[in-house]
Amino acid sequence: LNDKAFEYFHMVTELYQYVKNIPILIGISKSKEYAYNAIKHNFFDYWLMPYNEFDIRKTLLRLKKQLPKEDVSHTLCLKSYNDYQYLDTNEILYLRADNNATDFIMKDGSKISAYKTLKTFVNQLPSNFIRVHQSYILNTNYVSGINYGKSTCFLKIRKTQLPFSKSYKENIDGLKKILSKNTISPSN
Repeated sequence: LNDKAFEYFHMVTELYQYVKNIPILIGISKSKEYAYNAIKHNFFDYWLMPYNEFDIRKTLLRLKKQLPKEDVSHTLCLKSYNDYQYLDTNEILYLRADNNATDFIMKDGSKISAYKTLKTFVNQLPSNFIRVHQSYILNTNYVSGINYGKSTCFLKIRKTQLPFSKSYKENIDGLKKILSKNTISPSN
C-alpha cells in the first residue's frame, strides 16, 4: 500500500457492494501504517516488505483451513465453437471414446457428444470417475458389480455392462476396495 491506500480501501468497500465472490485481498506495505485500516476493510492479511516467508506460510495455512475441503464442481462445460453445453456430472453414467470424439452417456439414456478425446476429460472430472478401458471412463457412483473373470463392470441403471482392460486393472482394484468398504458379506 502507498499514498493511494484510501483509494484502495474505498475500491474494496465498493467491491463488497457489487461483487458476489470477492477475491482474497492481502495488503502489502513497507510499514504498519495502514494495517489496521486494511483489516477493517476486510483484507485477509497484511504483509510487510521485505517479505517474511514465515508470515506468508501462516497466511497460506489460514487460507487452506478456511477453504472448503473439496470444492469440486459438479458441472462440466462442453465447448464447441460458440456452443456451450453444461452437464451435471452426477447425471453422467459413463464416457465412451468414439474416434476423436467422446460420447457422454447420461443417466436418462441420452447421449451427448463432445469433439475431444477421452483423455481430455480424465483430469477434468471429479474423483468418482475412473478410467477402466482405453475407450471408457465410468462414474463409480453407478457401479453395482465387478466380474473379474469376464473383465466387466455392471452399472445400476439399465443393466449396463462395460468392459475393463488389464492396463486399468489397478483402477478396478481401487474401485473394489471402495465398494467393499461398507458392505455386508456372509461368511463362507
